[in-house]
Amino acid sequence: MQKKNASELLEKIRNGSCTAEEKAIVQSWYLQWKQTAPPELPEEEFLASLENIRAALPKPEPDIRKIRFYRIAAAATTTIIFALSVIFVKYQRKPRPAAQQELVNDIKGGGNRAVLTLSNGQKVILDDQVNQQQISGTEKNIIRSGRLKGELVYDATAKTASSRDAALTNTIVTPRAGQYKVLLSDGTQVWLNAESSVRFPVVFNGNSREVEITGEAYFEVAKKTKKHSGQRIPFIVKTPKQQVEVLGTHFNINCYENEASTNTTLLEGAVRVSLLPTAKNSKPEIWPLRPGQQSRLTGQTFRITAVDTEEETAWKNGTIAFANADIKSIMRQVSRWYNVDVKYKGTIPGRTFTGSISRSAKLSELLKILQFSKINFSLSGSELTVLP
Repeated sequence: MQKKNASELLEKIRNGSCTAEEKAIVQSWYLQWKQTAPPELPEEEFLASLENIRAALPKPEPDIRKIRFYRIAAAATTTIIFALSVIFVKYQRKPRPAAQQELVNDIKGGGNRAVLTLSNGQKVILDDQVNQQQISGTEKNIIRSGRLKGELVYDATAKTASSRDAALTNTIVTPRAGQYKVLLSDGTQVWLNAESSVRFPVVFNGNSREVEITGEAYFEVAKKTKKHSGQRIPFIVKTPKQQVEVLGTHFNINCYENEASTNTTLLEGAVRVSLLPTAKNSKPEIWPLRPGQQSRLTGQTFRITAVDTEEETAWKNGTIAFANADIKSIMRQVSRWYNVDVKYKGTIPGRTFTGSISRSAKLSELLKILQFSKINFSLSGSELTVLP
């Protein structure tokens, strides 16, 4: 009977007929799956635990339905059937600390906000729409709001745009809890994640296209050719440690300073990654990438691996995602998107987690998922403390 109930629950997940409570139950198992191989328990304990979890879940649960689950390998299905019951029982036997019950001052996720610095040094606050009256100088008739919220457009066809504007650069910086999109003058689209920046020419000239980024950005590069020769004009993205040369493609770069590596993920087309040229090494080794591959630069060493591109670019599509990530890696995402300072108290377990939730979810909703795996939290103002 136990196996049958667990199998039915998994089948509901597959065909989309499960309830919000049942989704939360499977998610709590999935976040814990890699740390243990639990034994079987009697059917009565399984059912009792199921009811306890359902009773503990807040109602209504509108946002819990936004949680999506990554593909579970078929080979793992048998393990799931036997793993569900003991995990549910383990998490319900001990009452949660008061700090874990509710976050008194819950925090919403980030939104469309950034600061644009014009070529004359003027700073313009960006949110869902661009206030044209705030913009002065050369860029005034080139910059406009896009069709979507949180989108800035550089119109190279504007009457005032000229080749001399290629010498002028603008910079967009997103704060913590901010994101923004910019359409560059050549038609290239750039999405900026929280705590990121992009520096670029107001108008690209005919021979080169080069931008600089920090943090994380997703690119859809427009293909451009020279008028007379038909030769393609490369698009170059520079980070603090590497450069990426592109002809026309979709890719993501994560180069946050507090991450262990600089990761470049290719979704479509072709790119070539290399270290930044130096006086001692004017022609560094070039590493080509194919779609579905990611380069990881650690120190001076590149490593090329195959990755799930949906997971790597989940942020751009409105999702907080983590795959086999330790708690500190997850908390770095939390810090950037919810604008909180994260601290640790005591010995934090070294296990890993896999899961995802909408970036529109409140902080408490994400923490509740992790709390099922015995990770506790307390929040005081904008300081989030992780407890064992």
